Amino acid sequence: MNLPEPWEIVSLGPANIVDDHELSGTGNTRKLNITLKRELTGSFTLDLVLRASRRAADAPVDFILPAAAKANLHLYTGQVVVSLANSLRAEIAKLKQLQSMPVNRALRTGRRQQRRPVRGLAPVMAFEFRAIDQTKPEPPGVELKIAVKPAQVSAVAHRRVNLQPGSIEHEAVINYKVLYAPVDTFYLKMPATLADTGVQISGPDIKEKPRIEALPADQQPKAPAKAEGKTPKDQPPPVNWAYYRIVLQSPVLGNYWLTVKWRKSFQAGQDGATSIVKVEPVLAAGKLSDQSGHIAVVKAPTLAIETPTVKKLIEGDAGSPVDLPYQAHRRNAIKAFKYNAPPFQLTLAVRMQKESEVFTTIANAVIIEQILARDGTLNARAVFLLSSSRGDRLPLTFPKKTKVYRVRLNGQEVAVETPQPNVRIVRLPHSAGQVAKLVLELTYGLDEASSSRLPAPALHQDVPVQRSFWRLWIPKDHSLLTYDRDFALERGGHSTYDLIRTLGTGHPLVGVQKFATQGQLWSFARQGAATELSVWVVSREWFSIVIWVLVLAAGVAMLKLNGYRRALIVFGVAALAALIHLFAPILVTKTLKTGIIAAVLVLVLWLIHWFFVNKRKRGGLTPPPIPQPAGPTPPPEPAKPEEPEAKPKPKAKAKTGGRAKATDSGKSAEKE
Repeated sequence: MNLPEPWEIVSLGPANIVDDHELSGTGNTRKLNITLKRELTGSFTLDLVLRASRRAADAPVDFILPAAAKANLHLYTGQVVVSLANSLRAEIAKLKQLQSMPVNRALRTGRRQQRRPVRGLAPVMAFEFRAIDQTKPEPPGVELKIAVKPAQVSAVAHRRVNLQPGSIEHEAVINYKVLYAPVDTFYLKMPATLADTGVQISGPDIKEKPRIEALPADQQPKAPAKAEGKTPKDQPPPVNWAYYRIVLQSPVLGNYWLTVKWRKSFQAGQDGATSIVKVEPVLAAGKLSDQSGHIAVVKAPTLAIETPTVKKLIEGDAGSPVDLPYQAHRRNAIKAFKYNAPPFQLTLAVRMQKESEVFTTIANAVIIEQILARDGTLNARAVFLLSSSRGDRLPLTFPKKTKVYRVRLNGQEVAVETPQPNVRIVRLPHSAGQVAKLVLELTYGLDEASSSRLPAPALHQDVPVQRSFWRLWIPKDHSLLTYDRDFALERGGHSTYDLIRTLGTGHPLVGVQKFATQGQLWSFARQGAATELSVWVVSREWFSIVIWVLVLAAGVAMLKLNGYRRALIVFGVAALAALIHLFAPILVTKTLKTGIIAAVLVLVLWLIHWFFVNKRKRGGLTPPPIPQPAGPTPPPEPAKPEEPEAKPKPKAKAKTGGRAKATDSGKSAEKE
């Protein structure tokens, strides 16, 4: 294999195939002889890594393709992929026996051949060869012109406008992105009226930051082409810009962050009047490849912002990391804008509003767990998931005749005040202005409780409750028929731990102890506070007896009716059950399940009754003959002589206006 002189061998492998190599000759006629460890047939791969030094970064490159020896060479094909550093660019000066090909196709082929990419370099062009003529005076290869890319600078400006009752705080964080070559100078521009009031410019490794009248000639951006006699409608009026040159201690490559801050006094309009706030643009300047920005608006709770006036801005979502990628500005933002063609115009109309009442303590959720025994005894626990920003005194009202067993706050026993028999006051800990997550656990009991009125402890009316969960255990031999329509029935009994995890309120689970339960569980939920649950619980045995008696009695009573009337009654009962199911689905479902066997018995009774009645009507069932008493047989009566046949009498004529005599048909029949 011929190997031109600039190239030096770095490595040759693989080690299990290559035994040794020898390099002979000088110049472009150098030969590389490779000795293998054994004779090989078929396809195998040799890895040859070469290196050659260059005079300068922009020096041209004359790449000569290493060619195999002519002896016993039938076919020589391959590919050449040129990879460059990100700061360089190449241009083809001359191709010698090579043809250009798409880089992607070359990479796919190289991936199948397990070609290893060069770290820090990116493939930019590719060539292929299918036949090499080694008799030509010029060896095969490619000549490339190499040039260093100029530095490319882009900028993204993150802006925050913080409106407070007495002042407006402005902050602009500009992220410069430098590619290809390091730079040590950046430029900044803002309206001259803003620069005259004084701004604070800060950033790492700043050497100097003077204000200049205009940009240097090499940093002047290209003016966009304008059509003659036409001016864009959304083009803002000209601005008197002030420029700053930011010079660093050393050049940087990659990201550089620059921060600009200033503050202005502000007084919002009173009694509904509005004050106009003009948001001045602060932008990166100089020769930039691209510039975009994001604006976040933050305000105090006592201020209100009406519909803003915008030009060359796009309104976004204040909570979206896409519209406000800078996290520090996204926090507490209420409005968001973005732009990609500066300069822009933004005017805010601000007015003062009355401060609304702020709740210092709220209940994110309340979980009530109750166990109802057969004798009416009620054992219960109430868990309050609280969020408090101040150490309030929290009053709790218990039902009458309640026995309070334990009061725990975040798993620790706490002392409570008892100003009244049914009132307990718990002192919440101070949180130094921060929102604290608290778990308040109350354990109590009642000796006499009714399922139609199951009470629970209630918070003060000034403490809002977001959601209430009620978990009720009843004896296993009892049935729940109806429940309060203000609650929603929840399927699948989740534990208290699962409820807290599902709510995702961030409350500690360490303080929640396990609650001993028994019986069958029914879970309910509702929005807001709930201090009482009403259900209808009956004994399963008595409920079954009542349903059976009603179904069987109704079935026997309807035996006197014909089939049509029975069908009408059954249809009416089914329609009534469907209507009741809308309001009491559990009652209808349990009634159907309990009375299904009694209904089958009634149907069998109706079939038996229908069968015997129909058979009797058809004569199939004849009553047996009545037996005669035993005794002497009476002698037969003598036959009477036949009487001569009587002649029929003439019919009497009916007189007009009189009554016709009725003939006794029975007597005339005897005479005949």
